[in-house]
Amino acid sequence: MKKFFMTWQFLSAHIIAKVNLSCYSTPIFLVLFLHIVFLTFNTSITRIKFMDTDILEKFPDQKPVRVFLPIEDEKERTRVQAVFKRGEEGRFRLLFAPGELPEHIDVMREAIIGVDLGGPSLSIEAKIRGVDDNEQGLDMVLIHSVSHEQSREFFRVDATTHIVSRPFAGSDDEQWELSGESIDISGSGVLAVFDREVPEAKFISLQLTLPTEDEKTGKNDVVEVVAHQVRSQRRDDGRYQVAFHYDDVSEEDRDKIIGSCFILQRKMLRLRVRVKED
Repeated sequence: MKKFFMTWQFLSAHIIAKVNLSCYSTPIFLVLFLHIVFLTFNTSITRIKFMDTDILEKFPDQKPVRVFLPIEDEKERTRVQAVFKRGEEGRFRLLFAPGELPEHIDVMREAIIGVDLGGPSLSIEAKIRGVDDNEQGLDMVLIHSVSHEQSREFFRVDATTHIVSRPFAGSDDEQWELSGESIDISGSGVLAVFDREVPEAKFISLQLTLPTEDEKTGKNDVVEVVAHQVRSQRRDDGRYQVAFHYDDVSEEDRDKIIGSCFILQRKMLRLRVRVKED
C-alpha cells in the first residue's frame, strides 16, 4: 500500500508538472484532485503509524476508567464510568453499564479518558469512531496523551461538602439563595444536589467549602466562583442534581480546589492499599 501511494504521487506530480494547466481540461483537474486526496490520506496513515500507541499498554485491560464525553450543545463534558477494552493500532473500546451511555454524544469532538494507576492519574484524548447502542459501547481511536496542565481541568473526585448558590452580584435576577451539598468536584466544575430546583440564571455565584482542611490553619477553606448551569435533573428522591461549570475563578482558588482533590485521591488510594493488605 505504501509503495502504491509513492508511485501515484510520483506519476501524478510528473503529469501535473508537464501539462499546461491553462487548457483547463477535466482530466487534468481530476488528476490534480486525486493527487491531493491520496497525499492527504497517506499523511494521515503516516501520522497514525508513528503515533505513540504504547501509552494504551499502561491502561489496565477490562478495568474501569473515567470517561469525559462531549455532549451536543453542551460546553462541559459529561463524566461517566466505563470499562476499557484494548484493541490494536491505537484503537480500543469503552463498555458502559446498561443505561449509562449518554444520549446525544457529539462525535465531532474528542473524549477524555482517565485512569488512576496508584500514583499520578493517566489521561488520553481519543476520537469517537462509532456508537453501539445495542451493546452500550463506544469504538475509540487514540489521538494523544493529555498533559498534566490539561488533565488538571478534568481531574475530579467524589466529595461531599457544603455548597451555597445565589445569583451573581449585580445581576437583575430575582434574589434567592439555596444550600446543598456536592457530589464531586474538579478544577473546572462541580456536581451538586439541592432540595429545590436552582433557578435559571446566566451566571451563578457558588460558595464552596473545600472538603479538606488547610495544613496551616487547620480549617476548611471556602472558595467563591462564578459559574453557569450545564444541566439539571430531578432525582427519584425529589431533590435536584445540578452540574455547574466555572466561568470565573481565581488561580489561587482553582489551585486550592485541585489541591483538595489530590489530597482526597491520596486518602482513597491509601484506603485501597489497607483493604488489600487486610
